[in-house]
Amino acid sequence: MFAETRRFMLPAVASLLLFSVGRAEEPQPFPAGVYSITINAREVPADAPADVRRALIAKYVLTFSANGRFKTVANGELDAAGRYASTAKHLVITDETGPGHCKVTATGIYKWRLEGDKLTLEAVDDGCKWRRFSITLKKWTKEK
Repeated sequence: MFAETRRFMLPAVASLLLFSVGRAEEPQPFPAGVYSITINAREVPADAPADVRRALIAKYVLTFSANGRFKTVANGELDAAGRYASTAKHLVITDETGPGHCKVTATGIYKWRLEGDKLTLEAVDDGCKWRRFSITLKKWTKEK
């Protein structure tokens, strides 16, 4: 029952967070661009199921468009795509499509920080274990 409630409440909480945080923070758009990381076999947790493990070992390219859309490509193939919104410190992403999109909890909330060409994402609330793992494991390098 908790998972069911969480699935319906998280988008509402995310909207509220952006509204309230946006009022307290100076508005700042998330830095659109192309970012990448590579996850190797040694970095994948031992408790990952075999199919998840195979999917996680990849070079990821994460593109944030200026129009509020994102897509994640793993080893040259679409993994997930959806929409995002941000404040000066928070990023809310919502998966909508793709073979790797999160079906359990479509929306995740993260703190973000860009230092030079390195993007750090820190989970605030995301019930999607493997999305949370893959996008917070290491700093993303901005390519474009």
